Amino acid sequence: MATIAEMKVWFSNRFETATESVFHDSGEGGFQYPTGKGPVNVLVELEQRFPNARAEDVKKAASELEDEGPWVDFSSLDDEAAGLDDNGEIE
Repeated sequence: MATIAEMKVWFSNRFETATESVFHDSGEGGFQYPTGKGPVNVLVELEQRFPNARAEDVKKAASELEDEGPWVDFSSLDDEAAGLDDNGEIE
């Protein structure tokens, strides 16, 4: 079963905070996300990837990640490169 720390590592290896990679224009309403790239729903992503993790751990990991700001999907990693086994667990 994945820990909070493992879920956060997996997530941060697959996604980036918007402040790192997305143009921000206050006159246009803030971050200008590329089509289909964000913002990512952190809780949904973690729930889908770690269905066997304790619900309270998933929520805690999501909350801690969301505190870092909005996230976008710029990952080209497959599960093996992201450190996951065939069951979606951290190796």
